Amino acid sequence: MRAHLANLEGEHIVERRIARRPTVGKPPTMYSITADAEELFSRTYPAAFAALIDLLSRKLRAEELESLMRTLGQRLAAGRIVAGHTVRERVEGALELLRELGTPAAVEWGELIHTIRAFGCPLNTASIRHPEVCATLASLLASTTGLEVRDHCHRGDRARCRFELGEVGRVADASGDPG
Repeated sequence: MRAHLANLEGEHIVERRIARRPTVGKPPTMYSITADAEELFSRTYPAAFAALIDLLSRKLRAEELESLMRTLGQRLAAGRIVAGHTVRERVEGALELLRELGTPAAVEWGELIHTIRAFGCPLNTASIRHPEVCATLASLLASTTGLEVRDHCHRGDRARCRFELGEVGRVADASGDPG
């Protein structure tokens, strides 16, 4: 049990404190969930985000909604510029950032373009009806790596994020996809 609690402490999911009451012997250790971990267990965020995107989509044109989602991605990237001089270091840093945000992912290295594949989609609830939402993560990746990013996500049941990253101007050339 102690090993499990130590792992949870290391992941900042639980925190420990010593009970401050007069007892005989060793004071008991109390564990509680951290404030950061409470967000992990909330089911409100995905539903609220999807409802907000639905409302915005009624007020904005698709291009405006996509622009707003790109701005959101840039805001999420603020202060999280990935350190590294090489493309490999920047892409690996962005991959780690996705993992920190709760999106397990892997990279496939290519000659001109590199593909990040996520094992799920953190924004799936909203992206099913509004593909513009995928611009959020694409913009986050572009902002943190300085690379051009195109999304080729699979939306719907068993959604999977897929982003192609490369030097500006090369992503469309290498994939043969102009848009």
